[in-house]
Formats: sequence, structure tokens, C-alpha cells
Amino acid sequence: MKNLIVVLLSVVSFTFAFSQEKVADFGQNTETYSKNRTNGVYVFHLNANEYTEAQIQKASSYYKNNFLVSTKKDGDKIKVQVSLKGISQENKNVIQRLFVGLEVKEISYKGETFKPLDFLQKYI
Repeated sequence: MKNLIVVLLSVVSFTFAFSQEKVADFGQNTETYSKNRTNGVYVFHLNANEYTEAQIQKASSYYKNNFLVSTKKDGDKIKVQVSLKGISQENKNVIQRLFVGLEVKEISYKGETFKPLDFLQKYI
């Protein structure tokens, strides 16, 4: 019994020790960002080892009234383009729900990391 408890505790601790937080990369290009922000188009990159295009499309399918999402695998990343259907604060806020659905915990931009809500309030 004691050995079973030790094994279970070991498995749980290894699971937490090696689990990574899911991160979306917003990139570095400020010029493209400014142009796209005006058009309501935002591009993120997700790790292809953590996501599939089908997962992203399924998560985004709930928000078709607010934005369209296109995906394209690019090496070890998946490029996710979010195109708002109208530049409104409501549509921008719904992007947060997409990140929750995808379990994205951080967004990196210009060498900094942000919680999704903080990033959306500052840059979207």
C-alpha cells in the first residue's frame, strides 16, 4: 500500500513538473500589427505539438458571429489568423473566450509574456 502511494505521488509530481503552460506567440512585427489592428485582423502562432488545426477550428466555431479564424501549419507552429466581423469591443472581447477554449495561459509579444486578458486589454 505504501509503495502504491509513493508511485501515485511520483506520477502526479512528474505530471506537474513537466507540464507546460500553453503559450500563444503574437510575434514581433509592430508595423504589421498596426496595419492589421486597423483592419481587425490579428495573427497568433500556436505550438503544433500542443494543438491541431482541427482543435483550433472547433474552438473557434462557437464564435462565428464575432470573427472568422483561419489556420495554416507552418513547421512546428500553427498560424492562427483571427478576422473580426466588425471592429467592436464586444468582438474583441470574445477573442478572450477563444483563448480560454484553447487553454492558452500566456501570450508572448516583443519578448514579454502576458495573461490573455491583460494582452487583449493592452493590444487588441
